[in-house]
Amino acid sequence: MDVAESASCQPTNIVGCPMNTKALVGADGSTSCSADTDCPTNGYCRKRFDGGGNCCRTAVYDKLESDYNPKCAAGRVPVQIDDSLLIGKNCKSNFCPTGATCIKGNYFAACCKKK
Repeated sequence: MDVAESASCQPTNIVGCPMNTKALVGADGSTSCSADTDCPTNGYCRKRFDGGGNCCRTAVYDKLESDYNPKCAAGRVPVQIDDSLLIGKNCKSNFCPTGATCIKGNYFAACCKKK
């Protein structure tokens, strides 16, 4: 698998917009940006490692951030492994450890355990 294929497999897609969504077109007719003001009002400038950026949808970013910061019920916390959130495709994947409950997010699921 080459680098482009690997990046397209990641939900955050470091090469383009999150969740592999299409970039937004700015007022100049381009998807490129250097600041949030270059993007439509429903977008933001997602910077690339090479210094440029793409106009991406704010709503997708917000949903993804929500998934990476799941809200567990009172007395429960998200399950982490080596300081990383344990995520799965969906709750049907049955990936949560014993005693943890699965919560469905916008794009993926997470697990909550007792404190």
